[in-house]
Amino acid sequence: MEREKEKPAVVLKGGAGHLRLVVPDGLPDPEVWPALEKAIQEAHHLLEGSRVVLDLQGRPLTEELIGRMLKDVIWNYGLSILSWVSFDSGGQNLLRKAGLAVGEPAAAPSEPRQARSVQTLLLDRSLRSGQKVEHPGDVFIIGQVNDGAEVVSAGNIVVWGRLQGLVHAGAEGNVSSRVIAKSFEATQVRIGRLFSTFDSASPWYGKSVLFAVEGDALIAKELP
Repeated sequence: MEREKEKPAVVLKGGAGHLRLVVPDGLPDPEVWPALEKAIQEAHHLLEGSRVVLDLQGRPLTEELIGRMLKDVIWNYGLSILSWVSFDSGGQNLLRKAGLAVGEPAAAPSEPRQARSVQTLLLDRSLRSGQKVEHPGDVFIIGQVNDGAEVVSAGNIVVWGRLQGLVHAGAEGNVSSRVIAKSFEATQVRIGRLFSTFDSASPWYGKSVLFAVEGDALIAKELP
């Protein structure tokens, strides 16, 4: 029996001074609206007061689609849109014609490297299968990361609950990053370019565990 192919999901990413709402172009038009509604409702506490880049990737845009996006999504949920990103040249023209900001937002003025910091992303909720969170800093989740969910962080990842899904800490190559799970039940953990696989026979299964890199190996330590 063939496994049903997972559909692309709307993803909310953390950025420098803004959030990025990505609508994958592989998601059929009729499924865009419920997927957006679901993503926004689940992350409403993050979106409130935040500036958002709406990334539509290469999806062909029409006046009808843009109008519905404004009415049913942006105005309905009170989103503050910083800019619209689209690879569709015709769509870009339509967006500009409507007076909307188009393209990647201007980068913030550079700061001395030692003074830069990225705010920790705190999620007070669980992640279901198919949901994915990406953030350029540390991620702290108070809830479960269920099988089929994914968390990608440039820094540390802490799951204060059951971890069954995939986590990738130090995704930009920082091997000093760590992963902590209150109850570890995942089949794989990644830090930087290193990864380890596990099963229910693992001595760490169901326990509070810290994962870190020592030398060229990913090691696990049980927490008290």
